[in-house]
Amino acid sequence: MWGLVAGRRLPGRAWLGRIIDTADQGRTVCRQRALFHPRGLAGHIYWAVIRPFHGVVFGAMQRNIATAAESMPKGATG
Repeated sequence: MWGLVAGRRLPGRAWLGRIIDTADQGRTVCRQRALFHPRGLAGHIYWAVIRPFHGVVFGAMQRNIATAAESMPKGATG
């Protein structure tokens, strides 16, 4: 697993983690998780407003990564 910590100022702490694994039949599985630990009332309000958009933003990110990976030649590393 690897992760990124948000570098911008937020009313809390934010991480984006990703696990890439091999599933049955040799398929590659990529799991992505966004975490937010709110700080105070401002953090809870921020998360309540932003949370509905995360599925759209991070879902698109996952699809774009998958599309790019599938278009690479077999054995290519980037």
